Amino acid sequence: MTFAFYVNEEMTEQAADVLPHQFDLNQPKPHEFVLYLGSPDTRYKLVSEKKGSNITLAPALALPEWTANHGYVQGDLISENGFIFQCVQAGVSGESVPVLLNVVGSVVQDGAAIWRGVGKAYAVGDMKLALSSLGLAAARGGAAVSLGAELLGGAAVAVYVQISPSVDTPYLLENVAQFGIVINDCVVVPV
Repeated sequence: MTFAFYVNEEMTEQAADVLPHQFDLNQPKPHEFVLYLGSPDTRYKLVSEKKGSNITLAPALALPEWTANHGYVQGDLISENGFIFQCVQAGVSGESVPVLLNVVGSVVQDGAAIWRGVGKAYAVGDMKLALSSLGLAAARGGAAVSLGAELLGGAAVAVYVQISPSVDTPYLLENVAQFGIVINDCVVVPV
């Protein structure tokens, strides 16, 4: 049994089955929610691959950045210079980053691909992680949080998440995550 994020402390519903988490921009900012990291299987524990290191979680952007000589298909999304672009014509990108205008509706040729600007992107610093709701106030945006040397199966660790957009109107992508949470190199081992 692997360790995963869950939406409940009982670890019966994996977060991957219900995320990306959608925000109602009419609600007060910042947006806060809790995820639970763990495994219901008590026979295993999660440890860092590097002896003596702690397990850490860090915010990450989920949208890829532009890549040279890459085959893009229509609908692909990238985040570049704080803006989101959508491929409107499939093709292989050019050798160097095109001049992408951070303007909604702007269109630019990139090798055989064509990009259209769709909106402002979130920044990694827009996400805070903490191990308590009170900890969010002191947490730094974009900073990692340490979970200790090991996580035992059978119990979940609550991870409090706060997202505060640094731009006034970030572009919301329906059913596309702009954020992720990465875990350092860890392995699952028997208890």
